[in-house]
Amino acid sequence: MVPDLHDDIIIQGITETGSRFRPSDWAERLAGNYARLGADRRVIYSERLLPATRDGVVCLVVKSDLARVNPSAYDEVLNFARANRLMLVHGPGGTASLD
Repeated sequence: MVPDLHDDIIIQGITETGSRFRPSDWAERLAGNYARLGADRRVIYSERLLPATRDGVVCLVVKSDLARVNPSAYDEVLNFARANRLMLVHGPGGTASLD
């Protein structure tokens, strides 16, 4: 099932086998590719690609409009999830698969 492009996607730092994905800062690293530095030299993440924690699990929130605004970034992030067999949640509590 391909995620609906009208739903936000949450990529969880849990593999399909149930293992925690390492390194533990993977979401910050991936979101950092599309972040900028503020005047105070602090990282400002894109509003469309945000690292987060959900139920104690490191996640990456991918806003649905990233596919329209930056298709290559959207593809990169989903290809990363696919290659690393990470669990996805999209829409209001549903799960998603990239296969």
